[in-house]
Amino acid sequence: MNDKTIVEFQKLDLQVEDGEMIAKIDGQGYKSVEAKDILEWFIKMNESEWRIWSIEHGMWWKENRSGYTHEKDKAGKYNYKEALEIIEIANVNNFDTPNESMIKVN
Repeated sequence: MNDKTIVEFQKLDLQVEDGEMIAKIDGQGYKSVEAKDILEWFIKMNESEWRIWSIEHGMWWKENRSGYTHEKDKAGKYNYKEALEIIEIANVNNFDTPNESMIKVN
């Protein structure tokens, strides 16, 4: 992880040790309340829908990565994992001036 990374982890494990829930992210353990908060955040993000705003084109990404639209109601909705993948690819080596951004659908 570098100073420009907002969230990055490869593996989330939930375990119970001595009757206490432990969340392990990339091997680093977080206990009870922290683990509960992390799990709730992780579930919330994964259940959320996201739109992709193209800073480069000044338009929304359409469904299935099939072009752009000026109309927000015609913008595609992506799950968290797919939206994150899109912006990671679009912004590779370009986080100082990103091309794309994830916007959470209300």
